[in-house]
Amino acid sequence: MKVGTTADRIVIEYDIRQAPQQIWAALTAPEAIASWWGDHVHLDARAGGTFREEWTDETGRTVVTSGTVNRASRRNSSKCPGRTRIGPRPRGSR
Repeated sequence: MKVGTTADRIVIEYDIRQAPQQIWAALTAPEAIASWWGDHVHLDARAGGTFREEWTDETGRTVVTSGTVNRASRRNSSKCPGRTRIGPRPRGSR
């Protein structure tokens, strides 16, 4: 794992021994999201789709994070400032 930060972003890189298509599915398929985040997270991983996460913090207050997906692409893109990039590596993907 490699972690880096700048004034406006956090970058975390993992090398994963799976094909990019399998990783994309794990990040975007509703049943996969539910398996690792729980059923309180919703993501419609397409441009114009929505995301919503609702949980209760340690004080009992309900916290909601939500928004609209501006861009979703399986390909790497330098035009999207906040992104998940998945690319092939010699023994899996990064």
